[in-house]
Amino acid sequence: MTREGKILELINNYLIYDKLDIEYDSFNMSLSDRLYNMIDFNTIFWDMRTKGNRDYESSSEFLVAIEITLNKVIDKYAPKVTPDRAKEKEIEVNGVNKRGIKTGKRTVMKFGRWLNQAFPFLTDIEKEKLGDWYSDNYGPLNATFHRATTGFENIVTKRMGKRAGFSTTSWRKSLADSCMRYEASVLNLTEHPYSAYESGDWELCYLLDQDRKLLSRCLVNLPTKTHSAIYGVSSPSIQMLKEEMRKLGYTQVSEDAEEWDGSRLKYIEDVWYNTNSGEDVSVFLTPYVDIFNGYAYHDRKYIYLSVSRDRPFNSYFVDPFESNGFNEI
Repeated sequence: MTREGKILELINNYLIYDKLDIEYDSFNMSLSDRLYNMIDFNTIFWDMRTKGNRDYESSSEFLVAIEITLNKVIDKYAPKVTPDRAKEKEIEVNGVNKRGIKTGKRTVMKFGRWLNQAFPFLTDIEKEKLGDWYSDNYGPLNATFHRATTGFENIVTKRMGKRAGFSTTSWRKSLADSCMRYEASVLNLTEHPYSAYESGDWELCYLLDQDRKLLSRCLVNLPTKTHSAIYGVSSPSIQMLKEEMRKLGYTQVSEDAEEWDGSRLKYIEDVWYNTNSGEDVSVFLTPYVDIFNGYAYHDRKYIYLSVSRDRPFNSYFVDPFESNGFNEI
């Protein structure tokens, strides 16, 4: 059977599987994205059209069918991933027959064998690449756990360890996308904005690889023992750091981080060179504040986070979606 035929057969087999409430964990999402983006399904559609196939009227219709089918296949098998199994390129899945019907028995098999069973249209090279991605992203890490209440700039600007693609959320972020990874001099500042967290109310938890490169980091609010979003180079680096923090009794802060009301940041005055005006501007440093969505005020010694706007002086709106996070009211 041709590759196109295998793809169409898979779509048709899974059209009978109409589960709508599919729950995706990070692995399911990452694998689905990986499959969808590594294969040029658009070219496959036009190749089919050239050969006279008219099962789908448009490439967009075909691509939607592909995306839904990939998600349904993964959901049906309900893969369970552990670092030790990923290291051996093994995976635990439901037993599923060719027509997408569960046989009711869980089984452990080689990841490549499962890919061949679940996605028979994959080439040997594609399966090999996916196998490497699987073990790199979900295998055990050779990393050490660290904590600090000072020296934050040296930590957040460390060189990153080996990166591997993974699905990001507001709680699981890529270190490569962090605006705080640049040194103060690159930001045209004499001090780094992250230094403002060195007030005594915050701790930075992080993982380093054997070469002392940064794998993941996370800010913890010490008075409440709650942590912010975790930045990492891969899914395992995020998961390992989360587990290490859990052992210390740290839990994820609520959606709007209201627990951080009253928490302090250092008030640090600095001079910033405005490239547009060509002039030095007096500023106070404000780091990117993940998750927290409220207000802040300062007394020229500390910046205080606040869930209320009702403050008498020097008040600011804290927006986690803005690059500097602080906008004057």
